[in-house]
Amino acid sequence: MYSVPSGYPRNVTMQLNESWLVVKWKPPPEDKINGILRGYDVVVRHGAAQDKVHTNYTTAFVPVKEFNMTYSVEVAACTQAGSGMVSPPFWLFVPPTDGN
Repeated sequence: MYSVPSGYPRNVTMQLNESWLVVKWKPPPEDKINGILRGYDVVVRHGAAQDKVHTNYTTAFVPVKEFNMTYSVEVAACTQAGSGMVSPPFWLFVPPTDGN
């Protein structure tokens, strides 16, 4: 019987690449996946806003919606049973653009 992952993706990082946030991570430990890995849910928050992206890769590209703002990201692995444990948040300050 399958269940949701009991471990979270590791080594989550986020960096700014022009007007994109590049989020990278490593899969949870193999013995914590608890089924067939079906991808990852990536949640990026800034202020009261939240963007959720699903990907089958260990990298996600999220557009920057607002500059001069702190962003956080959390990643969860997914199996056919659903989304598992969420990684600890990784925080990144996106500075104002040169024009502001």
